[in-house]
Amino acid sequence: MDLTNKDDIRPVLAAFIGDTDRACGILAGAFLEELLEELVRRHMVESLPEDLFAKYGPLSSFAGKIDLAFALGLISTSEFTDLHRIRRIRNIFAHSLEVLRFDSSPVRDHVDQLLLRRSTITGLATQERSDFETSVLILVGFLQSRIKQAVRPIVPHDVSDKLREHRTHDPTRAPGTREASNESGE
Repeated sequence: MDLTNKDDIRPVLAAFIGDTDRACGILAGAFLEELLEELVRRHMVESLPEDLFAKYGPLSSFAGKIDLAFALGLISTSEFTDLHRIRRIRNIFAHSLEVLRFDSSPVRDHVDQLLLRRSTITGLATQERSDFETSVLILVGFLQSRIKQAVRPIVPHDVSDKLREHRTHDPTRAPGTREASNESGE
């Protein structure tokens, strides 16, 4: 799935917007985590060890991805804060046996602290789920935009390769002579 293609993600967005509060919270968090992972990966070299994102790797958690994206300057302070709040909401829904809704505590408390929410933007009172969905959609748009603009870094040439190349092609050395450091045993 191309996470930056509107047609590819439309079913994902429809699923989290049209489902129960629990499903919405969990799916939205999972989708944002996928987008964030893609953003981080696009700013890493292509030959990246896969175990960084594996089950016990340092970037296996949503929190680790959020923290790294912020540390690298890939997301703003408000995005960092809201992504962590959405991560907490997702975890509350995922780990509770209670039937929770966006308008029940503790979920409501986290939604009310979101910075990028409909009620903050419009100045009108809205339902918590609407605030949550708005925040998620804004973050999706920001992350997709940054993924599209990302430029993958190129691995620099290894210095040891350059040194070896220089030694074998040194025009100042006479053919067949050894370097002084090798002759002295160093």
